[in-house]
Amino acid sequence: MADKPSNGKALRNRYARRQPECLASYRTVTQEEPTMSQPSSTDPAFTTDTDRSIAQQFFLARWFHCIRDDLRQLVAGRHVIHEFVSATLRVRYQRGFLGFFWTLLHPLLMLTVLSVVFSRILRFEIDHYPVFLFSGLIPWQFFSASLSNSSMSLLTNQGLIRKISVYLLLFPVSDLMVAVVNMVFAMIAMFILLIFLGAHVSVHLILVPVGLIFLFIFTLGVSLIAMTLTTFFRDFEHLISVLLQALFFTTPIFYPASAVPQLAPLLNANPLSWILVFFHDGLYNHAWPSAQTWVITSAASLSMLLVGYLLYKRYEHEYIFRL
Repeated sequence: MADKPSNGKALRNRYARRQPECLASYRTVTQEEPTMSQPSSTDPAFTTDTDRSIAQQFFLARWFHCIRDDLRQLVAGRHVIHEFVSATLRVRYQRGFLGFFWTLLHPLLMLTVLSVVFSRILRFEIDHYPVFLFSGLIPWQFFSASLSNSSMSLLTNQGLIRKISVYLLLFPVSDLMVAVVNMVFAMIAMFILLIFLGAHVSVHLILVPVGLIFLFIFTLGVSLIAMTLTTFFRDFEHLISVLLQALFFTTPIFYPASAVPQLAPLLNANPLSWILVFFHDGLYNHAWPSAQTWVITSAASLSMLLVGYLLYKRYEHEYIFRL
């Protein structure tokens, strides 16, 4: 009777079958690249340039198929994301006396505390300071909660990942969607507060969903990087809270960027500073962002998503062996 494969070997064989065809095809192409035809004696430049062009076309085509396949799997797994978000919210609030009402009450309490601290104690002289603070605090809470939870998403669900074949990208995306739901309810609480404060609402309010799109794209990229680092280096879990605390004070959340001109180089290098402009302009300043803001925000968000996605695809089939 043949010996049964060890657990590690069985796990490796089962996980190997999950690999998407796009990466398998890409590996085939890259492995075949060294065997390309050598330059001929008659026209060496033509042969070399042709081989290089073919390799580049294969490279772009395979990555296009990878992105397309990942998007298809996310769409196919939308019901899984929905169930994951629903279960997370139920577990979080089912034993509380106020239950789901905390999604509205928590941001109001945070706003009250921070408003007293920064407007009364630290003496920030800003008109309608609670409105300004809330327009930056809610996006920050979304970013902070998403990064903290998604960085641990694979480790938290490692029992499920080891048992069944599951698309790994569903877990960080689900954590981001939980934060989106909380942010929507926090926005509702904010608009209720705006009515009582007599704040002005203008057409610039359309900048808020635009800023949310940029923030979601940027946060997803950062979350994929943090998830990879935490999975491979467990000590990074303890550094995230420290980094978030440092980033909180170097992002114009409770103070306007114009109030600290000495920090201008640092704030300009912080992508979150540019993303928050859309929330501040839509809810507080009632102005349209400059063309520079649009370009920098778009480039920073897409670049971070690209880096995070490439890192995820690089180690996609190694995560399981680090759990």
